[in-house]
Amino acid sequence: LNQHLKLHDEERENFNSNTLEIKQQLRDTEAQVEYYKKELAKQQFRSLQDNLTKLPNRSAFEERLNLEFERWVKGETQLTIAVIDVDHFKNINDNFGHIAGDKTLQVIAGTLSKALKESGFVCRYGGEEFAIIFCSDDREAYQHIENARGKVATIPFKFKSEDIRITISAGIAKCQYNEDTPLAVFERADKALYNAKNSGRNKVMKAK
Repeated sequence: LNQHLKLHDEERENFNSNTLEIKQQLRDTEAQVEYYKKELAKQQFRSLQDNLTKLPNRSAFEERLNLEFERWVKGETQLTIAVIDVDHFKNINDNFGHIAGDKTLQVIAGTLSKALKESGFVCRYGGEEFAIIFCSDDREAYQHIENARGKVATIPFKFKSEDIRITISAGIAKCQYNEDTPLAVFERADKALYNAKNSGRNKVMKAK
């Protein structure tokens, strides 16, 4: 009986020891899984962020636009797209260098982000172009973009001891037709931007 009880106690101790070891392994595994989840989230975030301006990039814009377009189709929200282009940006690169051009984009990105963060989703679409998604009609979006345009025009840029003013032009289009697609609305906004630049720049124009 004593031998049996002793064997039973040893088995129980082994069981408890194994149980503690398994629990520790589970905790270690959970910690590792949590670490990889955070790393994956960081990578996903970086893949949707523009390195220069720290704004969401074109991929993030397209992902968000498709989401908001689905909401618009269901009648849950209004949807307006704005496309912004820095006027005469090539001249900045040619006259003052690409570092000055990069700095210009960073400053304008910060200004747009600050001016529109409460009303729109601001992205760097590519090059010197920015795109903004508004869950509102084009009249409200126009007011926000016009306000941002005015703020950019007053920024005191200084390159090589030369004070210059940099302006932006913008085109705006809203979802309004049954056959509309995200691409169709973007193209209308882009055409409005083209008209703004052709009519003197430093302007905001709505698509017809």
